[in-house]
Amino acid sequence: MKQGKNNKGFSLIELLAVVAIITVAVSLAGGAMFSVYHARSKRAAETLDAMVSQSKIDAMSGLDCVLAVELVDGDYYAKLYRAPEDSDDPDLDLDDMVMYKSEVLASDRLTITVGDAGNTVDGDAPFVLRFDSTSGRISKAEYNGADVFGSGATTTLTLSSIGTHTILFYKNTGEHVLDA
Repeated sequence: MKQGKNNKGFSLIELLAVVAIITVAVSLAGGAMFSVYHARSKRAAETLDAMVSQSKIDAMSGLDCVLAVELVDGDYYAKLYRAPEDSDDPDLDLDDMVMYKSEVLASDRLTITVGDAGNTVDGDAPFVLRFDSTSGRISKAEYNGADVFGSGATTTLTLSSIGTHTILFYKNTGEHVLDA
């Protein structure tokens, strides 16, 4: 059997071309994943900002409500609770309140931190926010039983993934600003 002279294997140029094609494919896939996770964290921040707005509107409409941000089974949720209709206790625990709206913020690669100390919201305790029904100011902003404002007039809630988004809260006015 006669063997041909063209049975040498790959040339250096062919090998470099294959490596270049693989490199381009991997970088495009990595960029796409970055875009997906950045979009997810932005959508989570926008959803949370909308839930904060809803909580303030509900409170100003006379509904005794609380916003809770909590981690449940690996998923972050923003939940709105209201006091039962037969209750006049302004300091009810979440367990004694009725949830009337829940939104999933994100499920993977997201971390939510609150306050200047950067406490991570975990499965142990929710971040709780309540607005005053007459003035719209923030009457309660707690994590793990501690006031997240401390002695200051502002505090932050930060959502971090591949992108980082921050909601800045103003205690005295109840205003909140999501970074652009």
